[in-house]
Amino acid sequence: MSELLAKAFAVGLTVLVVGLAGVFAIRQNMEDGREVSAEAPVSTEAVPPPSTPPSSEALPRGRAVFEEQGCTRCHRLAGVGNPRSPLDGVGARLSADRIRGFVIADEQAAAALSRSVVRAKEAYRALPSADLDALVTYLAASRNAGGS
Repeated sequence: MSELLAKAFAVGLTVLVVGLAGVFAIRQNMEDGREVSAEAPVSTEAVPPPSTPPSSEALPRGRAVFEEQGCTRCHRLAGVGNPRSPLDGVGARLSADRIRGFVIADEQAAAALSRSVVRAKEAYRALPSADLDALVTYLAASRNAGGS
């Protein structure tokens, strides 16, 4: 009898844990009773390529900053990272200034992001400007769906 009771308890506990995980996942994606998109809406107009190519140091440094800052915890680029918020082709959708705005969650970007994402992005405001510039250059260079 005690073995049957233990099995029933284990099943009940499993159902409870799975249910709570589902509730927390839904809650994470909701804010003020509305669903928050993982990626903010962007213009469907193509962004023209930059008039000058990035410096030979900017792309490797930008990639290094992307990796050092752990951007793949939240984003995927070139098949690496969290698939929830892919950045492949972001340079074709957003200008470098808008990319910078989303990286640091400026006022315009913050309006489209959840509070928790804005809080997480506040740390990027403290990046040295050379690192932030290199990161933006690296992301802007991603102009197709397969990455840069």
